[in-house]
Amino acid sequence: MEKRHLFNYAARLLIPVILFAPSFAFAAKDSGVDYGYGASAKGMAGAEAAYPQDSLVAAINPAGTAFVEDRFDASPTFVLIPHGLYATPPTASRVGLAFPSGNIKSEDNVRLQPSFGITRKLPDGKSTLGFAFYTSGSSSEYSTAYHSTATLPPPPGFRNVSLSGLYGSGTVAQDLKQFFGNLSFSRKITEHSSWGLSAILAAETLNVRGLSRLANINVAGTNTHFTNNGTDISYGIGVRGGVMTEILPTVSIGASYQPKISMSRMAKYENLLPEQGNLDIPANGVIGMSWKITPANILAIDTTKTWYSTVPVYSNTNYGLSSCRSGSNRSYCLGGSNGMGLGFNNPVTYKVGYEYHSSPTWIWRLGFGHGTPTMQDGKNIILALSAPVVQDYYTAGFTKKLNKKMDISMSAMYGPSQQAWGYNPNAPGQIIKVKSKMYEAGVTISRYI
Repeated sequence: MEKRHLFNYAARLLIPVILFAPSFAFAAKDSGVDYGYGASAKGMAGAEAAYPQDSLVAAINPAGTAFVEDRFDASPTFVLIPHGLYATPPTASRVGLAFPSGNIKSEDNVRLQPSFGITRKLPDGKSTLGFAFYTSGSSSEYSTAYHSTATLPPPPGFRNVSLSGLYGSGTVAQDLKQFFGNLSFSRKITEHSSWGLSAILAAETLNVRGLSRLANINVAGTNTHFTNNGTDISYGIGVRGGVMTEILPTVSIGASYQPKISMSRMAKYENLLPEQGNLDIPANGVIGMSWKITPANILAIDTTKTWYSTVPVYSNTNYGLSSCRSGSNRSYCLGGSNGMGLGFNNPVTYKVGYEYHSSPTWIWRLGFGHGTPTMQDGKNIILALSAPVVQDYYTAGFTKKLNKKMDISMSAMYGPSQQAWGYNPNAPGQIIKVKSKMYEAGVTISRYI
């Protein structure tokens, strides 16, 4: 196929994805990085830093594209994340704003996560050029079926009233979408060693509703640029670099790192997000190894880390809330330079994947991932807006070679129920838990060029 025909073919497939992708919400383990990209990697729990299988490896380790054939991969993933909150009754009769006791279910649970990639060897035979598009993000929505409680002062006397929505301002919802275009270049140093570098164009959209009654704890003290302002968008440019090499005839290692991507300011939510609208993409990295036990049995192991501490909206806690309320230090209010965030740790995830080639046309995969906690218990003030994060997960998948030019791969993932908790600072003694589990099914259609 001539090169111009290749890119015409790719464009016909990619344009519909680009046009329709913004209408979906996306799910991920961590903001800005999924546990894997493409059904082949996902079937092995995302362990691909040293075991590249398709063009989407550029999202994890661009050095891996040097060992990938000329190909095009289209990979939609369907995700179901049942998640919600559980609130205990407050211990005091007078409350600023108490959540309803019991289970509180989010209505936004189903998402589509599209991705695609293409790789092409250059004439020198050692270099590979690639492009990958992939997505991330999170969303939650709690309807007005749930009513909060607030205590009104006299006259005529203290009395509790019921308010519509978790924060007394109607439906509470957040929708964060992230899009990444990854242009990669890799080059073989030796037959079994390579390096790779990606230039990444990132875009984010954010929409937040239902927080009007929290305006008194934002840096401006009003609802301006705080909530119910529609969708805002930001852009940023980043890089990712990686290396891969064989250390034994059957063992390879790989490593990759992506520094923090600085995004343009979210002006519509500058009084909600710390540092007046900062929503950067956190830094993340991975190291991994693969072992070809036999020609038909492959084991891959990765360790990944996300540095949420580099982005205040994820890492900041509610420790400065009292200073905000008293007026002694308004920088601790929402939107301030030390403004409250989600209180995330820097999670580490360990991934193990196994692949078995049962015949020339069938490949089977299993995987398991275990992560350290992302959320810090007791430090999250706005749990209703927290992204549902699954800590442990199990995967399986397969590839069927249809002919010399096409493969189809499928993957499935299950993340058991997990939770984190925090105190409601507006209702003495009330504990709020965020709970989630995750189901995922993906398919990759691959065409060799």
